[in-house]
Amino acid sequence: MKPLTEATEKLLKPLPFVDEKDRIYLDVSKGRFLMHHYSRHVLQDGSEEKRFPRSFNFYRRFPEIKEVKTGNPHGCFYELPISDYTVEIINHAWPREQLRLSQEAIVYYKNILLQSRKDELGAENVANFKNNKVLPLQTNFFDYHPQYTLLPYQKIALLNSYNNPSYSLYMKQGTGKTAVVVSRVCNEARKYTSDRMYRSIIVCPTAVCENWAKEFEKFGTVSGKVTVIHGTKPKRLEQMCSAFVPTNGSKYTVVVMSYDVLVQDFDDYIKAIEWDLGVLDEGHYIKSHKAKRTKTAIELRDRCRQRTVLTGTPTTNNFFELFTQLEFLEEGNSGFTSYEKFRKFYGEFVQDDSAGHSIFTGYQNLPLLQEKIARKSFVITKAEALPYLPKKVYKILSCDMTTEQRRIYSSVANQILVESQNSLSGVNTSMEINNVLTKMLRLAEITSGYVSWDAEKDDEGNIVRPKIIDRFDPDPKLELLVGYLKEKFEDSEEKDTGKAIIWTCWTQNIKTISARLELEGIKAVTYHGSTSKKDRTEAEEAFNTDTECKVFIGNSAAGGTGLTLLGYDPLNPDDYKTNCDEEIYYSQNWSMVHREQSEDRCHRKGTRVPIQIVDLVVPGTIDEEIRMRVVEKRVSSYKLSDLKEIMTKLSELQSVLS
Repeated sequence: MKPLTEATEKLLKPLPFVDEKDRIYLDVSKGRFLMHHYSRHVLQDGSEEKRFPRSFNFYRRFPEIKEVKTGNPHGCFYELPISDYTVEIINHAWPREQLRLSQEAIVYYKNILLQSRKDELGAENVANFKNNKVLPLQTNFFDYHPQYTLLPYQKIALLNSYNNPSYSLYMKQGTGKTAVVVSRVCNEARKYTSDRMYRSIIVCPTAVCENWAKEFEKFGTVSGKVTVIHGTKPKRLEQMCSAFVPTNGSKYTVVVMSYDVLVQDFDDYIKAIEWDLGVLDEGHYIKSHKAKRTKTAIELRDRCRQRTVLTGTPTTNNFFELFTQLEFLEEGNSGFTSYEKFRKFYGEFVQDDSAGHSIFTGYQNLPLLQEKIARKSFVITKAEALPYLPKKVYKILSCDMTTEQRRIYSSVANQILVESQNSLSGVNTSMEINNVLTKMLRLAEITSGYVSWDAEKDDEGNIVRPKIIDRFDPDPKLELLVGYLKEKFEDSEEKDTGKAIIWTCWTQNIKTISARLELEGIKAVTYHGSTSKKDRTEAEEAFNTDTECKVFIGNSAAGGTGLTLLGYDPLNPDDYKTNCDEEIYYSQNWSMVHREQSEDRCHRKGTRVPIQIVDLVVPGTIDEEIRMRVVEKRVSSYKLSDLKEIMTKLSELQSVLS
C-alpha cells in the first residue's frame, strides 16, 4: 500500500528501532489473527528462551486490537481483525526477517497483500486516466459491443472490476455503470472454463429490475439468459429453476430480483446456489447494519465468488453507512469486526449524561477511509465522465395560495409547531426528528393543492370516519403548471421537439395533474409506486418513443432510479427530433437522494439539449425551506439543530401569514 496522505504515511512508517531479538508470530484463531510478540534469547548452553519484550507504541497503530490474557509468561498475545489494515501495518512497519507466520496465517497474509497490490494498481489506473487521459493497454483486450462501445472512463471501470473479488462502482447517475457490469459479465463468461453457465445475481430496487433485462439485451456481446424473479413464491421458484437451464448456447445466466425478494427467498433456494458474481445495485439500500435486507445481503456475500456494489450515492446520511457496503464486498474489508468499532474509529462522540447516550460531534481518521474507497471502488462524477453534457439550468416559478388554502395552512402549521415543540422536550432520536419532518410535509400537501384529514376513531379505536382528502378549487399551483406547459407546447419549436417530466411526491398530485392535462389535450403518462410492472415499462417507452406523448408525471421516489427519460428512443436516436428538455418539481419531500436521482433521469449519457429544472413554490411557505435544503444545501441527513432551524423559520413565516 502506497501512502496517499500524511495520515497513512504515519500509520505505515517503519518502526524507528526494533531489537533484533524481537519476534512477531502470527496465527489464526476464531476468524481473527492472533499475534504473539516475544523476545528470542539464546542461552549459554545453546538453547532458546522466549521472554517478554520491552514495550513500545507499535500496537497503538492498529485501529482495532485486543490484548489476550493467556497467563503465558513468554510474551504478549493480541487479537487483530483479518484485514488489509492489519496486514499492511505489519508489512510496512515490522522487519520482515523478524516475522513468523503459521501455515494458515500465510494464506490470509499473502492473499490480502496480493489483493492490496491489485487495488493499488486500480487506483493508479484511475489517477492516470483522470490526470492524463491515458488508457492502460489492458483495456484493448476486452470485447466491446460494436455499436454501443464503452466510453473511456467506463473501460477503466471495467478493467478494475474485471475478475476482481471485491470492487464497487460509485458512478453518478447517468454515467453508465449498468453497461460496465453487462460488459464485465459478458467478458468473464466468454473466458469461463467451467462446464456450467457463468452465474450472476443482481439485487436492485423493484423499479429497476426490468431495466437490467433491457440493458443486457442492448449491451450484451455473448449469448446468455436474463431472468427477472417476481410474482408468487411458487412462480419465483419456477423462474429460478428455469434460469439454470441452458438455451441456445448460453454462456451466462443472470438472475435479477428486488431486495424484498432476496429477503423472502434467500433461505429457500438462493443460498443453495454458488454464484460467480453478486451485484447490489443502488447499494445504499443496505445502509443500516441492523436491517434484515443488510443481514441477508451479507449472507449472500458468502455465496458469491465475486461481489460488487453499484450506486451514485454511497452515503445518504453519514460516512458510517460505508461499513455495510465494505463488508458486503468482503468480510473484514471495513478493517473492523463490528459496526460499533468502525463508528468509534471514524467518529468523535461526547457523552451526554442528561440524554443518557453519546452525541456525534464530528469525524476523525477520514483519510484512511477515503484511501480505502479510492482503492476499492471506481468513483466518478458526471462532470468528470461527461464534461460536454449539456448543462442544467435552474428556475423558480411562484404563485400565491387562495384565502381558504392560507387559512387551513396557517391552522395546520400552528398545530404542528405546538406538537413539535412538545416532542423536542424529550430525548431526540433520528426517528423522532424524522417524525416531525414528516408532519411538516402536510403543509407541502396544502401548497400542492389538497389537504388530508386523518381518520376519526371512537374511544375503542374503531374508525367512525375514514381518511378524507379535500382538493382546493381553484388550485393556484395547478393553474400555474398548466399555463406554463400550454405556453411551452404552443411554441413553434417546443411543440414538435420539447418534452417535460413532472415530479411529485404524492400520488394525489399525479392523479390531479394527469386528469387536468387530459382535459387540456396534452398527452401524458404516469408512474408511481402502485403502477404495475407492465404499465411502468409502457410509460417509459411511450415517453421516449411516442412523439405525441409530451409529459411524464412521476413520483420522485418510485421513478428516481433505473429510468432513462431522454424523450427519444436511445436505440434509434437519429430517428427522433424530440428531447426531454425540462423537469418540473410540483411537490417534493426532504430527501436529497430522491431529488438528485430524479434530476438525472433525463440528464445523462445521451442528453442532447440543456435541461431546465423548474421548481413550483408558494413564497413564504414550507416550499421554500424544502427547496433550499434539498437543492442549495444538498443535505443528506437532518440533525436536531436542522429541525430547530426549520421550526424557527416556520414560526417566522407564520407570523407573516397571520
